Amino acid sequence: MSDRMTYPVQGPPPSGGYGMPPGGAGAPPPGGFGGPPPAYGGGAPGFGGPPPAYGGPPGGYGQMPGQGGSKNATMATVSLVLGILSLFCCVGVSGIPAIITGVMARNEIARDPSLGGQGLATAGIILGSISILLTLGYLAFFGFASVMRFF
Repeated sequence: MSDRMTYPVQGPPPSGGYGMPPGGAGAPPPGGFGGPPPAYGGGAPGFGGPPPAYGGPPGGYGQMPGQGGSKNATMATVSLVLGILSLFCCVGVSGIPAIITGVMARNEIARDPSLGGQGLATAGIILGSISILLTLGYLAFFGFASVMRFF
C-alpha cells in the first residue's frame, strides 16, 4: 500500500447548483438593480439641492423672575472675596471688612433694584462672621490655655 491517498475525480457541477450564472461570468444576474445611482441634484424630489436656509440664532431666554439686574454690585463681589480670604489666608483680619462691605452692598442693592449680587453680599457677610467666630474661639482656647499654664 502506498502512503498516498487518492480522491475520486469529480465532473462539472450539475446545472441547477451553485456554479456559474447562466450566460457566462460577465453577465449581470437576472433582475439586477439597473444602472449607476443618479448624480447629485437629480434624485428624488426634495433631496437634490442644498439644505434650506435657516434664520439667525434663537433669542435669549431672558432673566429669571426675582433675580435682579444683570450687573452685580461691586461691593458684593468685594465682600465675597474678603470673606473667602478671611477663612483661608487673612484669618481675623479681613472678616470685619467682609461684613462691612457686605452690608454696604445689600443697602446699595436695596436702593437700586437694577443691581444684582444679593447672594454674593450675603455669602461675604456669612463667611466674614464665621472667620471672626473662629478667630475668637482660637484666641479664647489658646488664651485660656496659656493663662492656665501659670496656675
